[in-house]
Amino acid sequence: MIITVQDIRQYREIAANTQQNRVEVFIKECEQLDIMPAIGADEYERLNTVPATELTEQEIMLLAGGTWEDADGRKHVFKGLKAAECYLTFARFIRVHPAQVTPFGVVVKESDDSQPATPQMIASVARDAEQIGKQYLADAVAYWRAQVPQDNCRKNKLGGAASLPRFKPIGD
Repeated sequence: MIITVQDIRQYREIAANTQQNRVEVFIKECEQLDIMPAIGADEYERLNTVPATELTEQEIMLLAGGTWEDADGRKHVFKGLKAAECYLTFARFIRVHPAQVTPFGVVVKESDDSQPATPQMIASVARDAEQIGKQYLADAVAYWRAQVPQDNCRKNKLGGAASLPRFKPIGD
């Protein structure tokens, strides 16, 4: 995984006693559904497996964010892939966090010391985090596309290279 639960805590508050495996499920989901399609499977694998000391300067900046200049000389500031993944993961996590699946069905845990959030509050917080994450991801992809020459492959929904199969018609 590119990020950890501790990384998410730098951007949004998650209780210290929250089980890490409950959050890690959403980290994996985010990487499969958001990050990998945006940067491509090859680069995702590289960022996920290669030690940080062996990453290129551009890859380190892709992860951490920074300032870059486009071909027209305009400066851009972006937060990086890790920040985007943190917000997107938090958005997924917060939507289902109050619910617990038990042998007796889905229940919501409540305690005497706190007031449960309304579904509208949860949806609002999740939507806010998701919007931030999507913007950060789009900014990181824009940086990456400016750094890596693009060939004639198809583009994904964010405009980055996507590895899609090509079909050739045969017969009538």
